[in-house]
Amino acid sequence: MADLSTAALQTVKDALKTFQTDMEGFSLRASDASTEIKESCRNQISQTKGDIAKTESEIATLEQQISRLESEIAQATNEYNALTASIPRIQSRIQSLTATINSLTKQVGSLRSMLSNCENDEDRQQIQAQISRLESQIAKCEVEQMQMESELRNAEQNKKALQQSIKSNKAQKSKCEDDLAVQKRRHSKQKDKLERQKTAFCRVETDLDTYVSAAKKFESSASDKAQHNTNSVEKCISSIEEYLTTTL
Repeated sequence: MADLSTAALQTVKDALKTFQTDMEGFSLRASDASTEIKESCRNQISQTKGDIAKTESEIATLEQQISRLESEIAQATNEYNALTASIPRIQSRIQSLTATINSLTKQVGSLRSMLSNCENDEDRQQIQAQISRLESQIAKCEVEQMQMESELRNAEQNKKALQQSIKSNKAQKSKCEDDLAVQKRRHSKQKDKLERQKTAFCRVETDLDTYVSAAKKFESSASDKAQHNTNSVEKCISSIEEYLTTTL
């Protein structure tokens, strides 16, 4: 009967030793798990901050593009308006030169008719001089007319090119504004997400610190109690062994 009691107590002692061994490092494992969870949370917060920074960079780029396009549109519009105002003046000048050339040509025709019927050398010389002066004026008018016609063609071509440029830039600006609105909405959601993550992390961090602290207390208390119970069992075993030795 005593042998059975000793064996039972030895089983209890072994169980207490196993429990005590299992409890060793319990708080360290809890601390490691807590650290891992915190690091995971921090990584998620860092990822969100990175997403926010990327979105803010895209917003800044889009705002710069919109500003540049607005400047280009304004400049092109001013040039377009200036050309629009200058074209009628060029056309009017061409018409005036055409009328002048026609008038001078008629005068030359009249003078040539007079020259063909004139027999006086002095009169012929005067008429020829007048014809030469008129033909010189006609030549100058024709040169200027050619220049004005070239200027008109360039103005009309430039006006068409500016109109296309304005249309293209306005389309790009509209797309940039749509993209900017999307990025701003995304930025707002990301900021809200970051605030939620920070709030949740504060709660998790507090709960984990409380858990680790409790684990340390539990480990210390459980280990002390296990050691105390082990010592008590060892005393019982010693008492039984001493009793058996005495009685035998």
